[in-house]
Amino acid sequence: MDDYFSNILFFFATELETTAAPESWLSIALKVFSVIVLVFINGFFVAAEFAFVAVRKSRIEALAAEGKAAAKRLLEILNNMS
Repeated sequence: MDDYFSNILFFFATELETTAAPESWLSIALKVFSVIVLVFINGFFVAAEFAFVAVRKSRIEALAAEGKAAAKRLLEILNNMS
């Protein structure tokens, strides 16, 4: 253990052993809540993407031809999806 990197690894290994403390229930609950919120946010974006893909393009083109601004924007989004 005379090389530089071994000394650094040994330092961190001993630090982890001595400073590890059990997590509080509040900390665990906050982490679980954060994961649940992130899953719901992800679900929202998946649903939005599915709605864009599932829409009938012919119907949106007809609405855009009628002059609907939202349909024109949606057509731009559908034509530029990647």
